[in-house]
Amino acid sequence: MINVNFRDGFVVAAASTTQGPFSLLGGKYGADCIMTGTGPVLLQVLGPDGTTFVTVASFAASGYQVVDLAAGKYQVAPGTATGVNVSVIPISYRK
Repeated sequence: MINVNFRDGFVVAAASTTQGPFSLLGGKYGADCIMTGTGPVLLQVLGPDGTTFVTVASFAASGYQVVDLAAGKYQVAPGTATGVNVSVIPISYRK
């Protein structure tokens, strides 16, 4: 299993258990997921109580989503899926 934690974004490879937390600065992100089996694979943010993670995006199958995320600590929770590969990378708009 490989985890890459960027300054703002992360990649999880070949996971079958919860991975994180990873810090995100907030904004618009591209989130993609490739998995073996079926989901859900959850992208979760640490809630205001400081211990509970709350779901902000869910993948029922392999796919891509654009998500607006607040700054905070995030984790990937694979559920029953295996071989889970997730990347959450900021989307920048060039001027």
